[in-house]
Amino acid sequence: MSWPSSVAIRFLTLEQIHAIHRDMVARYGGEPGVLNASMVESAAAMPQAGFGDSYFHSFPFGMAAAYAFHLAANHGFADGNKRVGFVAADVFLELNGWELPEAGEAGFRDLILAAAAGAGNKADIEAFLAEHAVRTA
Repeated sequence: MSWPSSVAIRFLTLEQIHAIHRDMVARYGGEPGVLNASMVESAAAMPQAGFGDSYFHSFPFGMAAAYAFHLAANHGFADGNKRVGFVAADVFLELNGWELPEAGEAGFRDLILAAAAGAGNKADIEAFLAEHAVRTA
């Protein structure tokens, strides 16, 4: 399902994604830095991808899933890719009036781990978010 691009969606910037990475490394440890800038840029752009006046990913869950899946699977950062994918999706949802209750975080984490290992898919992440996220605004 596409979403008209005329709707005001708050996407994360590349700078915000890098800030999330720095924060995750500072909080939980790991190697700072970027292994492949193109992979980070590609993952950051995926939720905004579209054709004409429609996006390829549904709003908000398909777009959040795109952040989570591509940041985790692309392995663009030296370390923390799964955490960055998880947090980027969560922040995107929050920016757009949704939240993932803590009770759903463990299942979401499992989907991110599967995506990073090449065993998961974006559709499963989207379905999980649609089932568990709660509207806040």
